[in-house]
Parts: sequence; C-alpha cells; structure tokens
Amino acid sequence: MSRKWNEYNFGALENSSTYEPTRCAECHRVIRLGYEGHTIKDGDYFCMDCADFPGALFG
Repeated sequence: MSRKWNEYNFGALENSSTYEPTRCAECHRVIRLGYEGHTIKDGDYFCMDCADFPGALFG
C-alpha cells in the first residue's frame, strides 16, 4: 500500500473527488449542511431565509 504524504501530512490527492455544494432551491445560496439550518421539501434544499413554514426560527 503506497501513500503519498509529505513531511507535514498535507499531500494533495491525485484522484480526489469533486465536490458539488448544496444550494438553496429558491435563492441558490450555498448551504453549509453541517453548520447552517435548512429544510428539505420534495428533495429540494431550502436555506432558513427561504424556508416557508410556520414557526421558522430564522429569517
């Protein structure tokens, strides 16, 4: 098993996967899923500013 690490263990991977950010279906702002509130409706993600439900905590 071969690893490509430098002396600081910060080597870039040659075949790293691409990342497609999650965006709000209404305003298209990037939603940081692990840090920001969001809701999902019919498979679409909505930020808290665009979430349309009674009792929304933010927005």
